[in-house]
Amino acid sequence: MSPLFLSACSHVSLVNEGLNYFKSMSKEHSVLPRPEQYVCVVDILGRAGLLDHARKFIEAMPIKPDAMVWRTLLSACTIHKNMMIGEFAAQHLIELEPFDSATYVLLSNIYVVARKWDLRDKVRQMMKERGVKKKLGRSWIEIKNSVHAFSVGDRMHPLADKIYECLEDLNKRATKIGYVQDRYSLLHDIEQEQKDPIVFIHSEKLAIKGFGIEIEVKENV
Repeated sequence: MSPLFLSACSHVSLVNEGLNYFKSMSKEHSVLPRPEQYVCVVDILGRAGLLDHARKFIEAMPIKPDAMVWRTLLSACTIHKNMMIGEFAAQHLIELEPFDSATYVLLSNIYVVARKWDLRDKVRQMMKERGVKKKLGRSWIEIKNSVHAFSVGDRMHPLADKIYECLEDLNKRATKIGYVQDRYSLLHDIEQEQKDPIVFIHSEKLAIKGFGIEIEVKENV
């Protein structure tokens, strides 16, 4: 069975269907699941918020869980704000990849949401002591066979002013219909207010919501 099928079940919240298909691989077709298929099951459970079930599934795996399995669980814990299981996943992930900044960032975000500032600071200190630096996020979008790259808070693109105007308009329209932005990040609330809000605009927003929509609007005018 292709991991894409299990991944599809995850994205459309077909938890039982995904689990049944996974079980049928060995029981009905005598096919041993591959590591990427175990990752898909963890993703299915994690997206659905079944984090304890996902943890038990990992512990019962007949093969040693790799970094992708733990990273998938940790990401789900960040989304669902589960500090206990998040710490459990991060501990295993740090043992496997001690210099991967993403693990520390995800764990820090969990602590920030829980307002555990002392624990957030300990993660920062751990990164500093180990020489782990946060990688700059980048996103790409292809428009008419031309690839455009963006980083967080990017102002280098020729259409940067138009992109930010588009994002500002989208944010205003979203706010009017009840959208409330999650302001939590690695920074304390007070720190956020003292920083330029542009630095918090993710590269994905610049690429898809900003640049992509700006181009679409121009073409439809």
